[in-house]
Amino acid sequence: MTSTLLLSLALAAAVAPAAADATSPVGKAISMISDLEAKVLKDGEMMQKEFEEFSEWCEERNRNLDHEIQTGESQVAALKATIEEEKATSSSLESKVEELASGIAGTARTSRPPQRSGRLSLRTSRRRRRS
Repeated sequence: MTSTLLLSLALAAAVAPAAADATSPVGKAISMISDLEAKVLKDGEMMQKEFEEFSEWCEERNRNLDHEIQTGESQVAALKATIEEEKATSSSLESKVEELASGIAGTARTSRPPQRSGRLSLRTSRRRRRS
């Protein structure tokens, strides 16, 4: 569209150089086309600048997200390894607790004095008193 506009402007300037007077209708049209061209070019430059800034922002954001993803993935791997280590430690500690509990139970069974009925102990205590 801009090239068509420029071509029209160049053609009009070449065909009617004498008619480019500001008071004539052709001169006014050429002046308006020139103003429009300047405005379109200015708008295009602003849009190009905005586009470049946005593109730069997108690229920077992409780099940051890539870094965050890589960091997160490495943290996930490290945490999974830590979880596995802790599971192994937990299992070994549970088996150690079971061994100690069974050892305590076995020691308690063998070191416990035999239980006597209440009657025997009364007789035994009476005999000791009499003697």
